[in-house]
Amino acid sequence: MMKLEGGERMVLTTLRDLQGDMSGYVEDSRIAVESKMQVSDVRDWLETLESKGLVERARRTEGFSAYVTAKGKQTLRMSEPLPKANSASQGTGDSGQSVSLPLNDFIRYPSIQSKPSITLAGMNKVLGWKLSDSELEYSRSLLSIDLGKLQRLTAHSRLLFLHILERAQPNTSLFRVTIGVPGGMAVMIDELEGYLRLEPEKLRRELAVLEHSGMIQVNQDAEGNGYIEVIACNSGWNAWPDIKQYAETSGISLNDIIVMLDFSLLDRV
Repeated sequence: MMKLEGGERMVLTTLRDLQGDMSGYVEDSRIAVESKMQVSDVRDWLETLESKGLVERARRTEGFSAYVTAKGKQTLRMSEPLPKANSASQGTGDSGQSVSLPLNDFIRYPSIQSKPSITLAGMNKVLGWKLSDSELEYSRSLLSIDLGKLQRLTAHSRLLFLHILERAQPNTSLFRVTIGVPGGMAVMIDELEGYLRLEPEKLRRELAVLEHSGMIQVNQDAEGNGYIEVIACNSGWNAWPDIKQYAETSGISLNDIIVMLDFSLLDRV
């Protein structure tokens, strides 16, 4: 089994997660942001990984882009031990002490994630719902559907959903709402494309993942302009605008909820 250095593993794992199921190249600057490394270091590690046949690079106007080869994916799989069956994000290990798995473990092993456990006490107070315990229980059961969808996504897809939610505005007559309910939100595709600086085809592929998972719906207005609608779970309650408002009002990071999957923040009073 090929041994990976720490930097090699970090860059290769980050590249694989960003690449997802697609075969397209990922910019070195993007890898640097996600791995919190210097671009120069990322480029050095990519060169080393390419010499081992684990990635392939392509020169760009500035720097390189790369993708993980089949050999690279296999090397990562062989070098990553499976977590224990009783491990969880905030569960307990054999010693009874609290354990916490890194974000990449949730990306690689979605089956270890348990059903979201939330009380919604924070949202109930901050948003002034004044719901009874029984009413909150019903809301929790509905929200668990959408939170479960998040758990099944890669960190990269959750990050894209975060950007959509941050840029989205309440539905107006500009949007031909199909699945959404009153209070829903949407953002124009052109706006998101310019904000993320992604090629249209690449953004289309990445949006397809979120649409397939039931997180968004891509529609067109009367003039043929595309927009993305943040949609509700099957119940018809679109919780995402409420979660966004709750995070903004309480000063909680929406990134911690959406990307890092810290659902306990919804309970903070």
